[in-house]
Amino acid sequence: MTIRPLIDAILEKAMIGEPRSKQQAIGPSEIGSDCEHCVAAKLAGWVQLEEAAWLPWVGTAMHAYIEPLIENHPDWLAEKRVNVAPGLNGTSDAFHIPSGTVVDWKLVGKTTLTSAKRGPSSQYRVQAHSYGLGYFRAGYDVKSVAIYYLPRNEMTLKRGVFWSEEWQPAVALDALARIEAIQAKLASFPTTEARDEYVTNLPRSSKCFDCSRYHDAPKASPKTQTLESILGL
Repeated sequence: MTIRPLIDAILEKAMIGEPRSKQQAIGPSEIGSDCEHCVAAKLAGWVQLEEAAWLPWVGTAMHAYIEPLIENHPDWLAEKRVNVAPGLNGTSDAFHIPSGTVVDWKLVGKTTLTSAKRGPSSQYRVQAHSYGLGYFRAGYDVKSVAIYYLPRNEMTLKRGVFWSEEWQPAVALDALARIEAIQAKLASFPTTEARDEYVTNLPRSSKCFDCSRYHDAPKASPKTQTLESILGL
């Protein structure tokens, strides 16, 4: 009997069944994406193809391990559900109450770790400030946001990169205004077919992984990037 397929089946079923992989509504982690196609596809209600994605699953496992460690400290909140705007909710990784700091964990490889030293991507930055808005609306005193890039391929945590800045509500509000504009555009089409054709032809980001998970994904070619390079890992 070959055992590997049995193991793979168990793990892949868990990856596909993971709640984060089944989320269909757009969340704070996506509203700042520079891929117009995928933002619009999400807002249009397109369903992503099921996929057993290993690297995101590893990141989810890391979050699950850190959560109880943070919860054991009275000054912290961990994995708290927050409402960023009507119909837009998300789960924030951590919040340090005394300093009013939102913290988001990112488990990343060498490429992203290097680029993080120059600052976060627009998508990550918007996500952090959006969680700040969610905490503010929940009554917390929010003062700053932070992203902790945890090194996936290093032997020491000291190789990680910690970025932070003062909380700026406008960063989240501008992203929300963009989402509202896209929603209005999608609602303006007379038929679903016309709307979907518009979404299909929107610009795509060269670094977007989600594009491959929709039915209109471009056909693969010999030059197609690997998952590792797409995710900047």
